Amino acid sequence: MPYTTKLGQPLMPGQTIDIHGRINSDANRVEVNLLHGAAQIDPGQAVLHANFRFDEKKLVMNTYMVS
Repeated sequence: MPYTTKLGQPLMPGQTIDIHGRINSDANRVEVNLLHGAAQIDPGQAVLHANFRFDEKKLVMNTYMVS
């Protein structure tokens, strides 16, 4: 289930973000995207993209920055 929210203020160096939730026991993959400037990856800019691939036992991290 997608969930989108806007941070109350910009992140500063040294700050952390804690994400709490429950993942369904039968989930194969979960994505977390920290975006800048839009509520979607395209055309937004993903400062951090984290893809938890439980079916492959991998964590894939990347960024999608325009220009």
